[in-house]
Amino acid sequence: METQASTFEPGNQLQPESLTITLDRMKAYENWPQEKNVHCDEEFAKSVGFDQPICRAVMFSGALDKMLYKAFGPASLQRNNLRLKYLKMMLPGETCVAHGTITEKQEQENHIVYSLEVWLENQEQEKIAAGTARVEI
Repeated sequence: METQASTFEPGNQLQPESLTITLDRMKAYENWPQEKNVHCDEEFAKSVGFDQPICRAVMFSGALDKMLYKAFGPASLQRNNLRLKYLKMMLPGETCVAHGTITEKQEQENHIVYSLEVWLENQEQEKIAAGTARVEI
């Protein structure tokens, strides 16, 4: 996979990546019906006070992983650090969009280290998660 990672500079924005959350996708992720929990089972979610299952945060964070992979290639999966604070829940039928902005580029002897501000927005353009990423290529 060819990337343009070495040409990124502070201030550059990565190409956003979207992910639509569906109950079927949530069930597959949670191994439903073997596993029944608040993230995949409607009856279980209602039994603990939710109207419907809520998406596990790590599942919608996958949109950030995909965005970083498209920008930086396989190195983004091997030499990275992602720190997020989750701000809102996601429900089936909602869409999230991953965003990232390069904040720093450190050129070292045999690699480049990028620091980024990253965030996820829902379809209402509300931040649902925000944090930082560090990728070494």
